[in-house]
Amino acid sequence: MSKINTQLTRDPRFVEAQAKLTELKTDLNELERQRDEVNAGLLRLPSQRDLIQSEASLLLDGKSQAATTRDTLMRSLAQLSHRISVLREAIEIQKGRVLQVRAEVSKVIAAEVEPAHREAVASIARAVLNLAEAVQLEHEIREDLALNDVMYSATLRPMTIGGFLLEEGQGRAARFLLEAAEHGYIDPKMLPASVRKWIPTKPSAKPAASRRERTPKEEDWTPA
Repeated sequence: MSKINTQLTRDPRFVEAQAKLTELKTDLNELERQRDEVNAGLLRLPSQRDLIQSEASLLLDGKSQAATTRDTLMRSLAQLSHRISVLREAIEIQKGRVLQVRAEVSKVIAAEVEPAHREAVASIARAVLNLAEAVQLEHEIREDLALNDVMYSATLRPMTIGGFLLEEGQGRAARFLLEAAEHGYIDPKMLPASVRKWIPTKPSAKPAASRRERTPKEEDWTPA
């Protein structure tokens, strides 16, 4: 079976949406760099007190007040701040669009690999059943010796695997098999009775209550 391409980038919609998001982030970084430069320029200017004294002198001398460097920088800062706010909002919107496309493409890819995953889980379940059977056999051999007071520890070493005795019903292996059966990966009939009894039963649907037939007199009655 040919390997399924599970990369999101196989869909051009995702590539386009992701590229747009990257572009917006790059533009935002550039604008924030420009804003930082403007703020640095403002810090290098004379103090506000010195600017007020300079403008007051011009006013008293009857000279026109040309736009100051501070005015220019403040206008630039306001424009940059506005564009940054717009870009940040656009980025959040684009993130939502990327997430939407990602969900749509993911659903298609997951559906394509689902049969292979289902077979893999079924194979695991069969292997667990075989292993559990071997663990059970090893356990029964030692159990029989113990019941007959046979001192076997010098000859036989206990080699069990925790959680694989299905007769316990709630071990690690049993929980895996129950979940596999519950989600339809395996037929519940494959499971031993000690495990199958723990499968939750689905509540039977209640029959819809039948509508009481009304008598002709009731059908014809209308309130005054």
